[in-house]
Amino acid sequence: MTVGLIDNSINTTISDGKNNITNTSHAAEKCNPLLWKFIANPPGRFKILNQCVTVTGVVLSVQYEPDGDTDFSLALDPPYKNMVTQANFNLLMRGGIWSEMICQHPESSSVEAFKKWECIGYNGPIFRVPQTGEHLLVTGTYLLDIREGGHAEIHPASSMKLIK
Repeated sequence: MTVGLIDNSINTTISDGKNNITNTSHAAEKCNPLLWKFIANPPGRFKILNQCVTVTGVVLSVQYEPDGDTDFSLALDPPYKNMVTQANFNLLMRGGIWSEMICQHPESSSVEAFKKWECIGYNGPIFRVPQTGEHLLVTGTYLLDIREGGHAEIHPASSMKLIK
């Protein structure tokens, strides 16, 4: 991975074994590193590619997770399309980047054991749940979820805005 700062743009190049993925992102909003206190992160779960990126795209689907997160797949606008990996092309993500708004609702009894109670004391943002088809600007940490096959995510989302 190569990371550089040029004219307030962050350039990141990664390889998923088949493709080189290069992203230039202007972090218009700041990311909140304190949100990481509320994410179960056992060794090897994530590969962080960029601590703070801002992307735009259209919501493809929304899913309420047992751990309290509300997640959505975001079909990225052309400047960001190369930020997804082959693993993002599945029935759930449909080629979009998986975006996670952490601790948005109470966890359910079916939560994975290592994620249980991770939202206790959460004092971060509570977002309006996006609707399918909405065009959003999302800021957060850009990473690969290694434990779930290497798909690309914005996790956690620090801010989200509706684009009119």
